[in-house]
Amino acid sequence: MVIKWTIETSRFVLEDPWIRVRADLCTGANGRVIDPYYVICSNDWVSILPLTPEGKVLVTEEYHHGGGVVAPGLPGGGIESGEDPSTAAERELLEETGYRPSELLTLGSAYANWGNQNNLVHYFVALGCERIGEQSLDANEEIDVRLERVEDILQPGFFKQSFHLANILLALPHLQRRDG
Repeated sequence: MVIKWTIETSRFVLEDPWIRVRADLCTGANGRVIDPYYVICSNDWVSILPLTPEGKVLVTEEYHHGGGVVAPGLPGGGIESGEDPSTAAERELLEETGYRPSELLTLGSAYANWGNQNNLVHYFVALGCERIGEQSLDANEEIDVRLERVEDILQPGFFKQSFHLANILLALPHLQRRDG
C-alpha cells in the first residue's frame, strides 16, 4: 500500500512576488529520508477556452520564456489571494483579450504538476464572448489575440501547453455542439 510521506521540516529557500520554493525533509513509509524535496508553491491558475457567439475561439499568442517559444495558447493566469476562480477567469479573459463572456461554465480543476507544484488549474469555457474594450496587460506581457475556427485548434500540435490541451478535452462537448 502506498502511504503519504511525513514532512519532518519545511523551509522556504526562495520567496519573491513571482515564485516561492519550499524545501521539505520527508520520511517515506519505508523510513527512507528524502531531503531535500523541492516544492514550487503558487496560487492556483485559471485557463479559459473563450468562444464568440459565431463559434470562433479566441486564441492568444505570446512569448513563453520557460520554453523559449512564441506560441498560441488560451487566456489564463494566476488567481489572486482570496479571489474566486470564476472571478479570476473573467478578469484574466478581459485583461488579456478585451472580451467578456455572456456565460462562464466551470469544467473542473486538476493539479498543474503534482510532482513538484502545489497549485491547481481551474478550467473554464466562456460562451458568447464579445469585445467590450482594449487589453489591459501587465508590464511584462505582450499578447496578440486572434479568432480561430474550432476545427483548426483541434489539429494535433496546434497547442503545445499541457493545461491548454486539458482545457480543450474538458470543453469538447461544448465545442462539438458548436460544430454540429
